Amino acid sequence: MQIWNSIQPQSLKFSCSIVLLPIILLYLGCNRQPEACVSASATQVLIGTPLIVEDCSERGFENIIALGNGAKFNNEKRIAYTYYTSGTYSIKVTAFSKKNTKKETAGTQVIISSPPKTDIQGNWTLIKVETREQLEVDPNISIFDLPIDSSRTFSERYEITEDSIFVQHSGEQFYLFQFRNGYQYQEGALLINGTSFPVVQLNSGSMVLKGPYFKGFELLYLER
Repeated sequence: MQIWNSIQPQSLKFSCSIVLLPIILLYLGCNRQPEACVSASATQVLIGTPLIVEDCSERGFENIIALGNGAKFNNEKRIAYTYYTSGTYSIKVTAFSKKNTKKETAGTQVIISSPPKTDIQGNWTLIKVETREQLEVDPNISIFDLPIDSSRTFSERYEITEDSIFVQHSGEQFYLFQFRNGYQYQEGALLINGTSFPVVQLNSGSMVLKGPYFKGFELLYLER
């Protein structure tokens, strides 16, 4: 009886350890440290060019991707996103463990550049002007997805030179007006008579300018 009493506590302790060990291992296995990873399809693009951002994290759950301009996406593995303002943006992903008790952050940078002045020069035709409502800025929503307040078609020719813009309107029969304005080009925006028109999209055949509107902004569509 004395021998049994001396052995029993140790035996119970050993038995409990055997029982608890698999439970601890199972808990740790279900809540492993995540390994954060994020990538972008390019490190530098022209303003208005779509980017693909991918969450390449391992063992991550309910991850958050922040795009450096206030836009955030939860639990998305692949995002197609377009920046409409030039600058350098830090893209970060925060990966969480399954039980949300562990996390890790990783990041990358992208440079969004404005087109050089020579790329906007030449002969253009203004074909459409849209006014869009934007009561509050939400960087998760593209400017092209916001509600259209009005849309008007035009037939105006724009000749953009080094220091001036010549405009000629000939949409209606027997009606013609034309004028020439000086302009400045600063940080990707045309400054005309004190009003700024940023370039938000440009390719070889088209250009979109963003102008002021009291309920949001207007978009001016031009084609070569």
